[in-house]
Amino acid sequence: MNAQRLLFLTLLIVALTPALAWSEPCENLPPADAEKYVALNTAAIEAYGASDFETTIAKTLEALALCAEDNNVKYNLARAYHQNGDCPMALYNYDNLDISGFDRKRKKNIDGYKEELLGVCADSLVVRLECGTPGTMMVFGSRKSVCPWVGRLYPDSLEINLSLDGYRSQTTMIAVAAGGENVFTMPELVSESQFGVLSVTCGEGIKGFEMVKPDGEAESYECPWEGELAIGSYTLKTDPAGQAHVTTVIGQQITNVEALSTPPPSSCACAMREPRREAPFALMAGLLGLLLIARRTWG
Repeated sequence: MNAQRLLFLTLLIVALTPALAWSEPCENLPPADAEKYVALNTAAIEAYGASDFETTIAKTLEALALCAEDNNVKYNLARAYHQNGDCPMALYNYDNLDISGFDRKRKKNIDGYKEELLGVCADSLVVRLECGTPGTMMVFGSRKSVCPWVGRLYPDSLEINLSLDGYRSQTTMIAVAAGGENVFTMPELVSESQFGVLSVTCGEGIKGFEMVKPDGEAESYECPWEGELAIGSYTLKTDPAGQAHVTTVIGQQITNVEALSTPPPSSCACAMREPRREAPFALMAGLLGLLLIARRTWG
């Protein structure tokens, strides 16, 4: 960015928005990041001048992700939250400012802002949300932030939606309560590679089947059926007393089980029978008869 243009733009923005402090890029940032840092703060101050406080907050948070050393930028964030009506987050950011480098007038202003906010949201609590999976995006209420996050929230039960590219989205609940530490670790997200699709069709006369999952849980389904499952081995039965079909779900693939049917009976349909108890007696009677005939014949 041209230095003269940047200076002019800076002076113009400061003139338009005297409530905000202008910052200089952090000394140790690489040139590309330093330019981005200045651009983000410029966009934030322009948005503030247009009363677009949501954009101001978003751009300032992006700038702080590059460098969090400048208290002027942190002050700007507190002012944006304040103007946007977010009392808990404004109070949190004012509380965490290092005001040692500010002039007397700004210090007095900050004290006044905090006193005003404490009359509105003194019951809000400091909350910290830790990562289960690095880089997780969290959406809770009207807030959206990459994990980790720290700020102030009112005591309440809160639903948090978690998402990350390449991972299965998840929802979790936290309970913010007075008297507690209020530090919560988000659950780990499961990679999409840990899921596959199972497609099942049934043979003639078969209306459904029972599926036994890797954890031993069994559920019944109607045919045909297709669904997404965690990878692993699944046992399919059309007859609880019959044989089972075992199939393996592979990550990010479709596994087909076609014409699932009741296993045929064994090749031998006849059963072994116990010998009749009267058979030995009949045999002995026959032998005695033959002996009598022999005697008569041979004298």
